[in-house]
Amino acid sequence: MKLLSSILLFSLSLSAQDFASNIKFEGLTQISPKIAHEIIKTKNTEKYSSEDINNALKKFYEFNYFKDIQVYDENKSIVFKFVEKPFIINLSMSGYKTREDDLKSLYTSMGISKGNM
Repeated sequence: MKLLSSILLFSLSLSAQDFASNIKFEGLTQISPKIAHEIIKTKNTEKYSSEDINNALKKFYEFNYFKDIQVYDENKSIVFKFVEKPFIINLSMSGYKTREDDLKSLYTSMGISKGNM
């Protein structure tokens, strides 16, 4: 639902000017702005349509790193504002069985697995 509302809001806000000449990214920690540009296959010297930005939103949501993505236009610049999902770098247990199978079972019951965000 958030994706649909982001797409609709962006489509409405950009329709008055039909294109933007620059893209900015805010709130990224897991990927760099350079990688973000590569993901959506854009350069800052190109013109962007609403369809291009809507496709970019879909690509970012496919990564499943983001809780929310807002897109707005600011002086002919498109700004992607990301809210990333929380992540755990390291988890250690103490006072519990230390057998690897027991820990895996515990992590599974908690919904925690390596690489998940």
